[in-house]
Amino acid sequence: MAEMELQHLVNDVVEDYYKEYFHYLMENKGIQYPTSPEEAFNIYQPVINIAVS
Repeated sequence: MAEMELQHLVNDVVEDYYKEYFHYLMENKGIQYPTSPEEAFNIYQPVINIAVS
């Protein structure tokens, strides 16, 4: 049971890191937050390109 709890905590930390980085990119690269699933899909690749560059 303790191993599962530890994995859950690790997953939460990693997820929080990705969320924080996403918000950083949105604010600092002038990308508008999506208002629909279609807009989210359309900004996905540009955000990935920024992240890997």
